[in-house]
Amino acid sequence: MSDAPLKVLLARSDGLVIADYLLGEGIYMIGSGAGAQLKVETAAELHARLEVRDGDFFIEDTSGTGGGTFLDGAAVLGRVRAYPGQTIQAGDCWIQLQANQPEGDAPQILAGRYRLVKQLGRGGRGEVWLAVDEQTGDELAIKRLPAELAGDTAALNDLTREVQKSRNLDHPNIISIHELVQPEGEPAFVTLEYVDGQDLASLRLQQSGHLFAWENLRPLMTQLCDALEYAHQHKIVHRDLKPANMLVDRHGNLKLADFGIAATMAESLSRSSMQGSVSGTSVFMSPQQMRGELPRASDDLYALGSTFYELLTSRTPFYSGDITYQVLNEMPKPLATRVRELGLQNQVPDAVCAMIMACLAKDPEHRPPSAVAVEEWISSGATEMPPILAPPTLPSIPSTMGQSPSDLPPPPVAVSASAPASPSTVHQRVSASWAGIETRDNPWYQGFMAVAALFALWLVVGLKGTPRQEIVPSVVKILILWAILSAIGKYLLKPKRFFCSECGGKLKNDEPAPCPHCGVALS
Repeated sequence: MSDAPLKVLLARSDGLVIADYLLGEGIYMIGSGAGAQLKVETAAELHARLEVRDGDFFIEDTSGTGGGTFLDGAAVLGRVRAYPGQTIQAGDCWIQLQANQPEGDAPQILAGRYRLVKQLGRGGRGEVWLAVDEQTGDELAIKRLPAELAGDTAALNDLTREVQKSRNLDHPNIISIHELVQPEGEPAFVTLEYVDGQDLASLRLQQSGHLFAWENLRPLMTQLCDALEYAHQHKIVHRDLKPANMLVDRHGNLKLADFGIAATMAESLSRSSMQGSVSGTSVFMSPQQMRGELPRASDDLYALGSTFYELLTSRTPFYSGDITYQVLNEMPKPLATRVRELGLQNQVPDAVCAMIMACLAKDPEHRPPSAVAVEEWISSGATEMPPILAPPTLPSIPSTMGQSPSDLPPPPVAVSASAPASPSTVHQRVSASWAGIETRDNPWYQGFMAVAALFALWLVVGLKGTPRQEIVPSVVKILILWAILSAIGKYLLKPKRFFCSECGGKLKNDEPAPCPHCGVALS
C-alpha cells in the first residue's frame, strides 16, 4: 500500500480547485479552526473528521448541526465509510476523494484480454475502470466485483441472470451491458459500454447554487423518462435510480447505468454479511422498497421524483434526521419551500413541481401511471398546472365524511406501462387521491362503559337493607365512582378515533392534511 493512499481535491462551489492533498494513515479534521488540517473557511471550526485507516476511509460529522456534512448528497449521520470517487460537502466547499495511483505501475490485464487504463470510480460495490479490449482495440468500462462475492455461487448466479436480462435492453439512453466474466483465479467482473462524460451528481455540483435550472434539466429528464419507459415495457425495474447512475456524454446524451446490477450486488453483499438490508439508496427509495416489498415500476417512479427533487433543489426530499421514518411516514416539503429555506433561487413551473410531488406519493396508486406520462408532460413545455395533476375543486368531490373504506367507490384501474394513459385517465386517478376523514367509536370504550354500568348497578342493588340515613351518602359515592370510571375510560380508550377513508390509516386529529400513511389529500 502506498504511504499516501488517498488524494483529496478541495474545490469551491464554482468548481475551482483550491487545494490538493495526498493523505496517508491518520485522522484529518475538516473546518475553519486552527485544529483543522483541511481548511474550509465557511465551515464550522471542526466541521468533520476524515479518517484514513488500513486503506479504508471514514467520514464523521463533528459540526454539531445535525446534518452539516454530506457524502454524495446524503447527510452524514455517525461514522460513515467513504470511498474514492465520492464527494464530501462541508460548508460551501466540495472535497473530492480520489485513489492515489502510483505512477509507473505496470498495467493490469484481466482474463488475458482486457487492459486496465484508469480507475473511474470506487465504492462499496466494487470498482469501475476504463479498459481496452486487446482483441478488438475498443474502449469499454469494467465493473470489478467486490472480493466478498468471489466465492458466493448464489450471488454470481443472481448476477448472471440480471446481466442476461439487462443485455436485452437496446436503447440509446441505456448503457449497454456485455457480459459477466468469471476468469479462473481472478475476481469476476462485468463488461459494459464506456461513456466519456460525467454523472448528474457531479454535474449538479458544477451548477450555480448546486442545482439545475429547469430549462437545462428538461431535455435530460425527457431522455431519462424515455429510457425508464422502455425498460418497464420489458418488465425490468432499475431499483437504484439516482443521479450518480445517470451519465451525460460530451454530446449531451443521457445514459442510464446499472440496470438491476447494482441492486442485485447490494442484496448479495447484504446476504453475505448477514445484515439483511434492502437494495437501493435510502434517500431515493420508495416506502415499498424500503419495506422490502417486491420491486415494481412504481418504485422507479418514486426514485424519479426524488432525482428531480434533488437536481432542482440541491437536496434530496429527506436528507437529515431519521431518513427511514420520514420516507415511510412523511411527505417532503414542496420544492419552492425547500429552495426558499436553503436561501437559494430556482424558477420551476408549478406543473413540474406538482408532477414531482405526485411521483413522491406514499401510495404507488397515486403516482403517475408510467414514465411516459411524466415524459409527455415534460415535453409539452407547459407553464401552467397540467390538467392531469390539477387538484379537483371541492364542489366536485363527493363527501366521504363518516364513510368506511367499503362504502367508497372503487379506485380507478391502474394503466399499464405498455399502454400509456391519456390525460383524462390520469386526471381520474389523481382526482381519486383525495379522501375524507372518518370517525369511529372505539369498541373497547363501549365495552368498558358497559362493564362500569353493570358494576355501578350491582353496587346500587347491594344497598338493599341499608339504613335510610346512609343511602344518600352511599349513592353519592357510587355516582362519584361512576364519574371516575367514565373519565378513565375516555382518557385511556379515546371514544372517537379518526381514520383516512382512502387507506383506513389512523390519524392524530380531524384536521384536513395529507394522510401520513398513504399521502393523499384529506378534505
